[in-house]
Formats: sequence, structure tokens, C-alpha cells
Amino acid sequence: MKITDVKIISFKSKSRFSPTKWGYEVWGEEHDEVQRILKIETDEGAEGFFTGDNMYLVAPTQEVIEQLVKPLLIGEDPLNRELLWQWMMGHHGISEAVIGAVDCALWDLAGRSAGVSVAQLLGGYRDKVKAYASSAPNLGSPEVYAAHAVEMKKRGYTAYKVHAN
Repeated sequence: MKITDVKIISFKSKSRFSPTKWGYEVWGEEHDEVQRILKIETDEGAEGFFTGDNMYLVAPTQEVIEQLVKPLLIGEDPLNRELLWQWMMGHHGISEAVIGAVDCALWDLAGRSAGVSVAQLLGGYRDKVKAYASSAPNLGSPEVYAAHAVEMKKRGYTAYKVHAN
């Protein structure tokens, strides 16, 4: 199996993901937003995708993927993730955010090729996980973190993860 294309697909969608004083949250007013998906294709029809925070796939990143990442990956075996990761890490101009997005898409491709989830590829175990709210990093004082946690509890969350400085 060989990689034949690496591309970003852009489309418009409705979103409630909005900046707040506590970082980004899904509670904002509905608005139009451009979403992006990184797609890796192979000669055998296998595909892998990364969809995540738009910060990973903004316009400058699209340029880096087209000019630097794509030439490194075309013709390579997508299951050689470690080799491809090392090549990208050693290449000046490819940020860790871009490498992370590509790595996720390669893992997705491996799971889809094997007919299992990435969780199963990595050993599996849990069939469900409790939903929790998360803080953004660098919120400031402990009081600000506490206020955010209280707000999340009001919204129905029973667990909270702190992302400290």
C-alpha cells in the first residue's frame, strides 16, 4: 500500500464553538464556520482522516502540507508511521501541530485498513468513557478555574479535567 494523495478538504458548517473568557467552548451562538479535514489516500483505496481544532489546518498549514508534507509522504507505506514521523520531525518548517494532524490521519488509516478502531489497534479495553468538561490552559488564578468548574457543573457535567499552566 502506498500513499497517493494528502489534501485538506474545506467546507462551511454551522458551529457553536466560540471563544469565551475560559477558552473555546461549544456553548456560543450558532454561526457559520469553515471546517477542514486532512485526508490521506492510498493506491489500495484506504483512507485516513484528521478532523480537529481548526488551528491545526488553517491556511498557512495548508501551504506546509502541500509544499513540505505531501512530497515526503507520496509513494510511501502509510503503515510506516514511525519512519514518516521521523522524516517530518527532521524537516524544518513542519510544526508539531501539523505532524500531529498527519500522525492522527495515519493512525486512522491503519485502523480503517485493519477494520478496527484506533483504540483496538492500541489494545482496546473500555467500551464507554464518562463525559467530562475541560478547562482551557492558563485560565489564571485558582478562583477562575473554580468558577469555570462550577459553571460546567451547572451545565450537567459530573467530572472536570484541569489543564493547568
